[in-house]
Amino acid sequence: QGLSELCLESNGIGSIGCDAIAATVAKAPRLEKLDLSSNRVGDVGAVALGTALAAAAKNAKTANAMRKSEATPIETGPSLRTLHLTNNEIGSAGAAALGTALSHGLRLFALHLGRNSLG
Repeated sequence: QGLSELCLESNGIGSIGCDAIAATVAKAPRLEKLDLSSNRVGDVGAVALGTALAAAAKNAKTANAMRKSEATPIETGPSLRTLHLTNNEIGSAGAAALGTALSHGLRLFALHLGRNSLG
């Protein structure tokens, strides 16, 4: 089955921890909800997360395009739909990286960025 929700709110993860989580989350086929609220991930952590998710979404798009010629194409890609990053000291660089992930095909239903420094 696999993990579908991961809540790590207020665990002091920081940017280094977020970097480690980013690499794993981007490859988690069943993860739909990730809550990293109040962890001081900052721009560094948000950039790591956005970059990993953008790469996963981009790779999935390429794989899906290649499979279109098959009789039964299989859609792949990150299944993350809800991302909580409230109260994490994220600024414009972190927000831009998350935006890049969305532009590469990450399909979030909800992105929570309240109480950050988005300006």
